[in-house]
Amino acid sequence: MKNLKEFLIVKFREHPDFQAWKKKFPDMFAFSEEVHVVPWEEEFGIVDRHPEAIDEIEFYEELRKNGMISNEEFEEKLREIHKRYGTVSRTEGVAWIKRKEVSFRRRNPHLSTVLHELGHVYFEATDPIWSSIYGGGELLMWLIIKGKTEGNEESIRRWHEFIRYAYENPDLLLSILDKKAKITAQRLGIDLEEIVKLDYLPEGHPAYKHEIMKLMLFAGTLPHEDAEEQPQPILIGILEGIRWGEALYSELIKDLLS
Repeated sequence: MKNLKEFLIVKFREHPDFQAWKKKFPDMFAFSEEVHVVPWEEEFGIVDRHPEAIDEIEFYEELRKNGMISNEEFEEKLREIHKRYGTVSRTEGVAWIKRKEVSFRRRNPHLSTVLHELGHVYFEATDPIWSSIYGGGELLMWLIIKGKTEGNEESIRRWHEFIRYAYENPDLLLSILDKKAKITAQRLGIDLEEIVKLDYLPEGHPAYKHEIMKLMLFAGTLPHEDAEEQPQPILIGILEGIRWGEALYSELIKDLLS
C-alpha cells in the first residue's frame, strides 16, 4: 500500500497541471502523504452503467485529439453511442474519507481523477459539496490551477460554505451574495438599480430585490425565477462565467472569497 503523495509524484512529476496544483495547494499536497492507495476491486464499480461504452468514447476522443476525425464526426459518434446505450458511466476512482484511502480503476488514472478523490478526503466533503458537476469546490480548484482566478485551500473551504448554505439556508446565502455583489458593483462603478430598469422582467421577478441577480443581468445572465428557493445555479453560473472568461464574475469572486 503506497501513499498518495508518492503516487502523484511518480505518475505526474512532469505534468504542468500537477506542478501548478502543488504550488497553489501546498497543504493539500502535503496531506496526500497521509492518504493511502489501495488496490482496485470490481465491487467498487457497482454503480457502473454500460462501462464498455466509455472505452468506445475514449477511443473516438483519441482519434479527435490526433486529428483523425473532426469535432463534428466525434459528436456524431457520441450521439450514436448514447442512442445505443442510454445513460453511461464508469467509476474511475473511489475514496473513503474516514479511512483516508483511495482506489483507482486504471493503473494510470487521469490527474483529474486522482485530485477528485483526494479532494473528497482532504476536505471531508461528499459529491454535492465537492464535485464540479454540482458547482462544488473541485470546479473552483481547477479554475485556480488553470490560472483563471486566484485562491488556495481556504478559498475552497469558503466556497463549500456557500454550497452548504444553498442546500440548508438559501436566505443566508442570498444575503451574503447580495452584500458581496454590492461591494463589487461599487468598486467597478456599476449602478445596479439602472440595470433592472433596462431589462424587461416579469413583475415579482427576484432580480428586482437581489443585488446578486442585478449583477448577473449586467453580465448577461438571466436568473431563474425560482432562484430564491434554489440559489445553487447562481454559484454554478459564477464559476462557469469565470471559466469562459467573464471579467465581471472574475471580479465578483475576489470579493466573495475575501
